[in-house]
Amino acid sequence: MIGIPLRILLLLVSYLIVRITKSKLFKKLNQLMMAESEKAAAVSTEEEVVVEKPPSAALVIREMDANIELSEAKTIREETVAQALKEFNRLFLIDLGLLAVYALIPMIDSFFHLAMIDTEMYSFYVGVVFFWTLMRFIGHRRQFKAYRKGIFGFLGPVQRIIFFPFQTLWYQALFFFLLFIGLTRSFWSFTIGDALSGFLFLIPIGLHLFALRQVRLKGRKKNNIKLLILRVFFLDKSSEFTFSYLAKYWKHFGSYFTVADPSFYRVFWKRRFNNTFPIFIIVVFLVFTQLTDDQPEGTVIGMFVFFVVLLLLGSVFYVNRSTRKMSNSFVHSAEQLEGRLDELDKWPVKNDNTFKEFPVMCYDNTWKIGLSTLVDEASVIMMDLRGFSEKNKGCEYEIDFILDHKALKHILFVCKPEARELVKRTIMERWEKLSEKSPNIEDQSPEATLFISEEEDAKELQHIMDLLKKGAMA
Repeated sequence: MIGIPLRILLLLVSYLIVRITKSKLFKKLNQLMMAESEKAAAVSTEEEVVVEKPPSAALVIREMDANIELSEAKTIREETVAQALKEFNRLFLIDLGLLAVYALIPMIDSFFHLAMIDTEMYSFYVGVVFFWTLMRFIGHRRQFKAYRKGIFGFLGPVQRIIFFPFQTLWYQALFFFLLFIGLTRSFWSFTIGDALSGFLFLIPIGLHLFALRQVRLKGRKKNNIKLLILRVFFLDKSSEFTFSYLAKYWKHFGSYFTVADPSFYRVFWKRRFNNTFPIFIIVVFLVFTQLTDDQPEGTVIGMFVFFVVLLLLGSVFYVNRSTRKMSNSFVHSAEQLEGRLDELDKWPVKNDNTFKEFPVMCYDNTWKIGLSTLVDEASVIMMDLRGFSEKNKGCEYEIDFILDHKALKHILFVCKPEARELVKRTIMERWEKLSEKSPNIEDQSPEATLFISEEEDAKELQHIMDLLKKGAMA
């Protein structure tokens, strides 16, 4: 009976560790972002001399909002969503095939009377993973659109709550735990001299690893719509909308780049922490549950202490790894950043077949290098000017730069209604001072698109994504 109270206690201890870890992580991140780098001081930041030239034609700014539907953008949306759904269905079938092999192995083993170990727990976890896979498929088939009309849109929040436990990362954790159980069964079979049984349990593991490899290889051939997000810094609310919601859907269609600031990391690392560290907690709990079944009281208490120490070590490892990863993301030179972009092109997708995000942290003397490199790499640019005002006009340089280096058809400006006139005036002023090398200099009918965001809801988010996809493919 002591096993159940200790399992509950382990979950409570895990919760406290999660809270402490999160607090420690953000404290370290804030300290790191406020620190200066001696390495950055040695980087040369010589700028190109810009020769200005009057544009060939006057600029027209077309205002858009969530009530204006573009048939071309809608067509692109349907095509990209259909392709993403096709990939989702294909991976679901692969998962079902893997689970069928995992389930058949103990049956074949028992049929030939080879099994000398208990496979009841193994079969139970196969059933759990199958249930999780099926629920994920049912609950996340509609994850590729931010907004839906009618009953599906109305029930969307309820559906997200119901199917929250079946999100991709948790489902992957269960799948890997099943792989771990298969390895333990195989190892134990070899230990007791049952080589044939050991080889049988290795079959689904080999197929599992092969399938993961094939997903990554196939991902190299996917069309990566690279989105560069530029924005007014230090605005938590706009960062939440962009990097918690827009990024959640954009990952199915391409990678996004951004020059990171503290408000970005408060959103990004919080989301990353909430998705990954709890998985570690779940895996530890499941392993503890399996290993303490039918064990004597003294053994269970000893293993409880061991797993609490394991959770603490995991917390320390996670904080150190996360802060080191952020520190390594700082840009020192264009060559360093280009090398990282080349690596992204080589392996653009994660194990769940979604595209990787690409936040870049820049020093005071390297942020212009980062901006220049990312503008060249991007398929489309979202110049997010929500929060832009007379007192906060920190994006003027970025507006000037992208007009000098990116065709208007690949740029989407976004702002709030109260900043509409200021944003339009700023764009018009910068248009009159184009670089002679600007791709817009000879445009005979230049048109900039400005999306007016009033509600920051799902409908607006879908329109912004539609316009960005249209711009990327123009």
